[in-house]
Amino acid sequence: MSKAVKRANGPGGGVHGGCVTATGTLEQIAGSPGSVTGRCLHEVLAPAGQPGGP
Repeated sequence: MSKAVKRANGPGGGVHGGCVTATGTLEQIAGSPGSVTGRCLHEVLAPAGQPGGP
């Protein structure tokens, strides 16, 4: 595995990683509660003043 991939794993990566938890558009991934990436995307995509928004 390349160094770049190892560093990109983030929290829960490595031995705990490797599972696809969401697929689809950014909005669909943002709506996937089991996806760490989805939770981060939700914060970015949610309109200001909405729960999870900036």
